[in-house]
Amino acid sequence: MLSESSARYTNAVSDPPASNTPTHSAAGATVCAACGQRVLSDDDRKRKRFFWGLALAWLPLIPLPVGLANALRGISAQKATGLGAVAGGIAEMGAFYVLALAPILTISAMVLLLRSLSKAHPLRNILAVISVCWGALMISVLALFFWLVYVKFPQH
Repeated sequence: MLSESSARYTNAVSDPPASNTPTHSAAGATVCAACGQRVLSDDDRKRKRFFWGLALAWLPLIPLPVGLANALRGISAQKATGLGAVAGGIAEMGAFYVLALAPILTISAMVLLLRSLSKAHPLRNILAVISVCWGALMISVLALFFWLVYVKFPQH
């Protein structure tokens, strides 16, 4: 049997005063008591980071089919053959996009995907790791390109 002082102590520990209760409860509450706005849980935040990271990771592949279609259209219109005809069409598929925007999007995607990792979602983790590895490969190839063009074989 609990003594009166220990019972008072357990009640004081288990029932904190109302002034110390947080406004954003982590126990599944979806509305803030203070401001009335929707509060995202940690899982919701990680899911949102995952989807944004996934979109940003694979977004640099969008110009590829557009550029290839444009190159093939140019080849058929000019009746050109050979690698030079294909290379010209592929080169115009977005040099600015590939050289400037792709690294920024890829690094952002890698950060978002790494922050979205969770022990509760193993399939999401596998897809996130594959996307992060894809982004690392893209950044490595781009860095190799810049090193070859500007350091190893510069054109004076």
